[in-house]
Amino acid sequence: MDGLSAAASVIAVINISGQVFDLCRKYYLEVKDARKDIQRLRDDVTSLQDVLTNVAELADAPGSAKLSILGLLNQPDGPVERCRTELEGLAAKLKPGQGNDMMKQFGMRALKWPFSSKDVDKAIEAIGRYQAIFSLALTADQTTLVLAIQNTALGIQKDVARLNLLLVSTRIGTHHPLPLLGEASLSGVTDGQREKIHRWLSAPDPSLNHNEAHRKRQATTGTWLVESRRFVDWKATQDSFLWLHGIPGCGKTVLASTIIENVLHHCHLDPALAVAYFYFDFNDIEKQRHENMIRSLIAQLSIQSASIPQALESLFSSCMNGARQPVTDALLETLRQMIREFTEVFIILDALDECKERQELLEDIGKIAEWKAGKLHILATSRREKDIEEQIEPQANQEENICIQSALVNDDIRAYIHERLQTDRKLRRWQSRPEVQQEIEGTLMDKADGMFRWAVCQLDALGACLNRPMLRKALASLPKTLDDTYARILGSIDEEHSRSALEILQWLVYSTRPLQLKEIAEVIAVNIEGNPRFDPERRFPDPRDILIICPSLVTIAEEVAIGGSNGEIRGLVRLAHFSVKEYLVSERIQTGPASWYSIQEIPANISIAESCLAYLLQFNRPDSLTSQTTEDYPLARYASRHWTRHARWAWEDATTVHTLIMELFLSERYAYINWIRLYDPDAPWSPPDITRSSYSIASPLYYASLADLLESAGQLLEAGADVNAQEGFYGNALQAASFSGLYQAVQQLLEAGADVNAQGGFLGNALQAASAKGQDRVVQRLLEAGADVNAQGGHFGTALRAASVRSHDQIAQRLLEAGANANMNVKSADSNEWNEVYGEVRAYLENNPQMAQQIRLLIQSL
Repeated sequence: MDGLSAAASVIAVINISGQVFDLCRKYYLEVKDARKDIQRLRDDVTSLQDVLTNVAELADAPGSAKLSILGLLNQPDGPVERCRTELEGLAAKLKPGQGNDMMKQFGMRALKWPFSSKDVDKAIEAIGRYQAIFSLALTADQTTLVLAIQNTALGIQKDVARLNLLLVSTRIGTHHPLPLLGEASLSGVTDGQREKIHRWLSAPDPSLNHNEAHRKRQATTGTWLVESRRFVDWKATQDSFLWLHGIPGCGKTVLASTIIENVLHHCHLDPALAVAYFYFDFNDIEKQRHENMIRSLIAQLSIQSASIPQALESLFSSCMNGARQPVTDALLETLRQMIREFTEVFIILDALDECKERQELLEDIGKIAEWKAGKLHILATSRREKDIEEQIEPQANQEENICIQSALVNDDIRAYIHERLQTDRKLRRWQSRPEVQQEIEGTLMDKADGMFRWAVCQLDALGACLNRPMLRKALASLPKTLDDTYARILGSIDEEHSRSALEILQWLVYSTRPLQLKEIAEVIAVNIEGNPRFDPERRFPDPRDILIICPSLVTIAEEVAIGGSNGEIRGLVRLAHFSVKEYLVSERIQTGPASWYSIQEIPANISIAESCLAYLLQFNRPDSLTSQTTEDYPLARYASRHWTRHARWAWEDATTVHTLIMELFLSERYAYINWIRLYDPDAPWSPPDITRSSYSIASPLYYASLADLLESAGQLLEAGADVNAQEGFYGNALQAASFSGLYQAVQQLLEAGADVNAQGGFLGNALQAASAKGQDRVVQRLLEAGADVNAQGGHFGTALRAASVRSHDQIAQRLLEAGANANMNVKSADSNEWNEVYGEVRAYLENNPQMAQQIRLLIQSL
């Protein structure tokens, strides 16, 4: 049998296992008296699917026709065929009888689980048998395949690496990232593994920031730096460190894009050289975390490697092949080893001051700089702030610091002003008056004092001057500082638009992720006090008109919509500069003329939560949701996913938001159901399911506890909510709160009478849930409340096994001290009865000596 036929046979089995999984899911949601058995069967089918998927990829890979083991698996009445027969039998019994009178009358609610616990035990035993056989075959075949690939790949690795680096540099500045040659040229197994590891890393993409900054630069921007002796020495010197610092608005980020372009050009013909960069970004929470910087650097170096770096593969394997996330030290060690694979590595980090975890970031940079690998070049930009300077000084002496002073950037600012006067639609009116253009340029250069951002804002304002007297008046009264500039801009907003402007700015300052233009435009159509609260008539016909409301404060960046049709480009709305956010949240604005626009964290988050809730409450009918809802109502996804995060800021005195929450939870049943259909907190990765049965949706108390809405949960308990209701993925509210590590919510539920030993849900009980997630404080509280440390059930079997499998050593020790039995014979959802499976595998190998010989050869080679 050839590789294609082998793959088709395995894929057929995968499809049937998918049917069994889907049927189990329906039973789990609708049948409550057999959930443990349903869950056990579903989990084992999922494990089998994972192994089969790997076998299918192996069978479909080049050269797989030569692999004898695949032939054994696919022989008549062999493991693949028998596994298919077993799964088809399960699927046939699980399919509900559509002709049944009860099904006709009650639909899915009339489902009855067709298996006894013994039947499920037998099915799981059979599935485990096939899973073990496929796993052994997979291990042997992968080794054979790797050896075959190595013989053909060695000769092209250098060319692949060189072209990879060329493509990395080429795709900077384009909206359509190019596929890397190595990803297309090496084996499908390597391809899939690299992609899988990168998905697991979840590294944010800094190219959006780079493209945006690159578009703002002029042809000569930063020439003074990249041609300077210090910069040339930095590129040429081993273990060099260069720090560029300057005042707010002096153009550091645009300068960083110039540096990156220069270094990419320097390295693009030599595959032994690598470039990695990161832009910290006040507009994007994911780009404010120090660990995400490390992840991004690792991902970029991985792309520039001819094959998957061994250090990265080892990291992935040590984290149970992606089942858990690595600690920061492990990420740093992986980065250190990956740097060793190149002759030289250039790392450019922009805007250190925009990282929210600054102390951790500075410590990371210190560790990286201390590696002294003889091949590393680090360049960082930031404001000159005390904590940054103190940490950077040991790495970069005075000769390795560059202060971006006005004298250095004046030529850059002048080039920018000149370009704007020639190309800006509103400023081109003076093209026939060169003396006026000279007057504008001269006046701005006299007062810019090295502030790029200040010049940008003044040019924006001068675009509104329609004649020479208006222009002269404006030039004579230019604001002196950025604060003065922002105060004047805010003060010029029409009173009719002031409330909308404030709402837009609040969302841009405190949204949990960057917002699309069509999303932020919906905010204007929400009025908490209106009837209706959301009125489509209040929408702007052209969403870009928000730039008119907030001139110079807001900008629209372009982003490629991943998964969108034909690489659709969508607009992301952002605050125009970090200094805008700083001014809006500062104490300075509170005492100035723009105090109306002062934005404080708690009131702003409460306001956003209110808008989200008002938006969701419009979906208050059984037929409110359609396949077009998220297109027709663009804020629906954000509102459904993130309203609880914003609502956590609301305490008892925030009456409006609590009224809206109770309206969603208790009064508007269909709005509540439709919220979960749009976004399921139990399955945050899943897309909207507009047909989901209301019977599968847990109670408001469950979701309030999962989301840490303490005040709302308290109100629900006072209203008579059942604290021990069995529902949701985690079984009950206490287990959900325990898994999420919500200590106060756990305390609240225990005080309300929650059963600390209640069984059910994916992880069996609250103690196992907290132990699996590493929630030490919650584990301690549950033990104090009388949790049974040896209770069995759930995915891991016991709390001790959950802590051990997930490498939470401190919790495992705590459980042992509390009396956990380390020698307990446990059945769990993720470990089949391996003694019985071993016997089955041994019997199979005895009847298949060719496969047994393949495995012996494999073991001898290790």
